[in-house]
Amino acid sequence: LLNKIPFKQRIYQIIWEYQNYSNTGNASGHSVMQRIEYCRVACNIIKDNFFIGVGTGDLQKEFNNYYDISNSQLDKKWRLRAHNQYLTMFVAFGVFGFCWFIFTLLYPAIKLKKFNDYFFFVFFVIVALSMLSEDTLETQAGVTFFAFFYSFLLFNR
Repeated sequence: LLNKIPFKQRIYQIIWEYQNYSNTGNASGHSVMQRIEYCRVACNIIKDNFFIGVGTGDLQKEFNNYYDISNSQLDKKWRLRAHNQYLTMFVAFGVFGFCWFIFTLLYPAIKLKKFNDYFFFVFFVIVALSMLSEDTLETQAGVTFFAFFYSFLLFNR
């Protein structure tokens, strides 16, 4: 029966991952629990570097350092960055850089009243949601996608 309902199967898998993580403290190979671990590490790095961040060139180094300091159970191959663009920006640039990032995302659209435009609004929601689960702007493909469609939809009319 579970094979016929993939959503239900995924829910059971997440519950199993959580129980395994709770019992062992090891999230290795379990995507949802790994992302929770990534966010936990990012939040701890943010606490230590709240105002100015760690810089863009030191992100992975800082994550690796914190994994070692905290005796993380994650296997070396799973010790990745935050997988959340907002947390990544906060870790890299601190509170001031993070506020600037949010401002630069929102201000042009607010100034040009583009949140009333259906196509821009849908694009913006999709990108904003993708930034919750992935470092969207940390890859060339992500930057190109965002820059092209953001500017195209922002200035099209």
